[in-house]
Amino acid sequence: MACHRAWLANSYGRAAKQSQAHVTCGTRNLIPPSSGRPPAGCACFRPPLMSLGVSLPSDFIRGHTAGTPASESLQAVRRNSVHFQEIQMKRLSTALLFLASFAAMSAFAQKGSLKDQILGTWIHVSTTVTAPDGKKTDRPGQGVVIYAPDGYFAFVNVSNDLPRLAANNRDRATVEEAKAIVAGSIAYYGTYTVDEGTKTIIPTVEGSTFPNMVGTDQSRIVTSVSAAEMRFTNPKAPAGVLEIVWRRAK
Repeated sequence: MACHRAWLANSYGRAAKQSQAHVTCGTRNLIPPSSGRPPAGCACFRPPLMSLGVSLPSDFIRGHTAGTPASESLQAVRRNSVHFQEIQMKRLSTALLFLASFAAMSAFAQKGSLKDQILGTWIHVSTTVTAPDGKKTDRPGQGVVIYAPDGYFAFVNVSNDLPRLAANNRDRATVEEAKAIVAGSIAYYGTYTVDEGTKTIIPTVEGSTFPNMVGTDQSRIVTSVSAAEMRFTNPKAPAGVLEIVWRRAK
């Protein structure tokens, strides 16, 4: 190894130094001659040098193969070729891992803040109520929630079986009709902020079909959000904890 390393360091500079990790001398341990030429019989010439872009003169190749059996030289080349391939595979694996990590970080960065992700119009998919005793029930309905970029929002949800008014006039609804409509629908609007740390949407209700909502805490905790779906909970509903699923309007 001493013959090869000293000669390469003097002849080919940094590129040759980098190749030392890939080269071993399996035949002899010779002292490099003062002429700067590798001694005859040194079989430490290896293909990895070419992969580094080092141009090797013909007299160098002859000096490294002279006096060495062909089978021994071939075996040495094969051993170091396999070693070089293993190193290249390790480098490729490292590069792929880096690219995967970079892609994941880029995707996360592109999502932006929670406020950016909830912007737009969402259509009601389902509502599940978990009562204080742990019992779960579905609450059928249809509705929409809109979060505008200017900080305003609007929410509407109605039952699927609201009665039609017999008089076709809201001012002339019967007691039964009015009761069913009030119990089966809710609408409110106002402004909102987003707490990024707790993933909470904090509405400030300015008007509602249920006036008692104005000025109360109507926070919604976002449990998941993607480009197509959003889920949040209402932990303070009178019936229990509500989990509401939305899909983004197209």
